[in-house]
Amino acid sequence: MARAVAALPSDYREALVLRVFEELTYRQIAAALAITEELARWRVHRARLWLRARLQSETVEEGNRASCGGL
Repeated sequence: MARAVAALPSDYREALVLRVFEELTYRQIAAALAITEELARWRVHRARLWLRARLQSETVEEGNRASCGGL
């Protein structure tokens, strides 16, 4: 998970970290990043979608390696 978060585009990562780990409101995120509240929500949403896709992709790859005997 840490690798996936670190691989996020910086705009997404900043917003996600502030929301999830720092537990800031969208209004606080917007103020901290000097963006609109709507854009803060959008960045967090896109970060979550990006992470979901990345983690699912890694899970599939791990499953494929395991089913192939680690090849």
